[in-house]
Amino acid sequence: MDKDSGVKFQPSELVKVSIIILMAYYLVKYKDVLHGDDKNARKKYLWLLFGMVMVPTVLVLLENMSTAIIIFLIAFCISFLGTSYRKLHTLGAIIIGFAFDFSQNLLSEFCMKKRV
Repeated sequence: MDKDSGVKFQPSELVKVSIIILMAYYLVKYKDVLHGDDKNARKKYLWLLFGMVMVPTVLVLLENMSTAIIIFLIAFCISFLGTSYRKLHTLGAIIIGFAFDFSQNLLSEFCMKKRV
């Protein structure tokens, strides 16, 4: 942020902290709905949470994929610990798998270009 002090501020760090606070607040506020018997309400609230997490994650992804993966992993772990909706966790695991595969492909292409 300031050249003299050597302190740099990355907006993605604010997103990481915000996601943690948002998810903790959301999971506590709607814990009765998320662990209740009404599957439609639970599904609605979880998909809303998923959307609230994905918007900043995609915005970070446009600039830095590794940070976006970390943000998504943080959200995924909190969701896994705080909810019991298997379909959402399966979707998250699939997205994480594709992200790692995609990042490995990019890394191998980058290494091959550097050698040439």
